[in-house]
Amino acid sequence: MLHMATKPMLWRDVRFTTCGTALLALHSAEIACSLQWGYRMD
Repeated sequence: MLHMATKPMLWRDVRFTTCGTALLALHSAEIACSLQWGYRMD
């Protein structure tokens, strides 16, 4: 209980970073795929 209460900011930061990284990887893969096939997906 104390651990959760003292580290809400860190937990949110970790979640944000994880989601951000996943989205960035997905976006990068989409760009790479688009370039590979020779067209842009907007």
